[in-house]
Amino acid sequence: YIYHFCFDTKLQDELGLVKDCFNTFTEIKPSAKKRKFSDTGLGCIMHSCIPTECFVSSNTVLEYCHFELPLQVGQNSIISNCALFEEELSDNLPTPTQTPHNIFLHTVAVRHQDQTKYATVVFHIDDDLKKQVPISNVIEASYLGYDIQRFIENCKLTQFQLDEDTGGVQREGEGEGQALTSLWQMCLFPLESSMTRSLVLALTAAKAAQSNNPDMVDLSGYHVVSMEEILDMKDVRAMLKYRDGLFSKILKS
Repeated sequence: YIYHFCFDTKLQDELGLVKDCFNTFTEIKPSAKKRKFSDTGLGCIMHSCIPTECFVSSNTVLEYCHFELPLQVGQNSIISNCALFEEELSDNLPTPTQTPHNIFLHTVAVRHQDQTKYATVVFHIDDDLKKQVPISNVIEASYLGYDIQRFIENCKLTQFQLDEDTGGVQREGEGEGQALTSLWQMCLFPLESSMTRSLVLALTAAKAAQSNNPDMVDLSGYHVVSMEEILDMKDVRAMLKYRDGLFSKILKS
């Protein structure tokens, strides 16, 4: 995906793909010179509204994003359907200034207890979402470049548990086979009240795990969901509302 959109010039020519596709760039500090895509980054930016102070690396795809604050977007990443609005920032989490390298981020609206909530899924691009591991060895599963125990401990994900009564488990073969699970089925993603808070929480959790810092975030009080559950819970109406609003803003710019 990254290669085709960022580097495969033959395919880009055949399909008419461009790196700057239906975007608008805002200025936090207006300058006399009108800034353009090449000032913002070298990656592929599609259907997004971001400040010119952002920088998108040459091997990164950013799509359907709306940022009011500048971010340094890491290398070899896919950032999709994410929003960062200043008025929605929380005092108890640091305002992000960058995203990690080698990351996949995507914010999804879901319905939970008759309310719209948001989950931002975050994976390392080398994570194998469908690789099954025995429950007895689940702490050795790889997530964000490290074993998943590192994420659980640094983010205080005390509600994380897997057994045959909590879901996210299947039997190997028929009968009394070994109980297995995968990243696809593990409840790792907290629900938040807004897209911004969800993105900030996901970035903070990823940073806590990758830097091995247990003092950055506490997920113990959150309702967490899995990728498998997100697909069942997704709020299509809310996501279409976000996309329509983004489309209108870009069109009017």
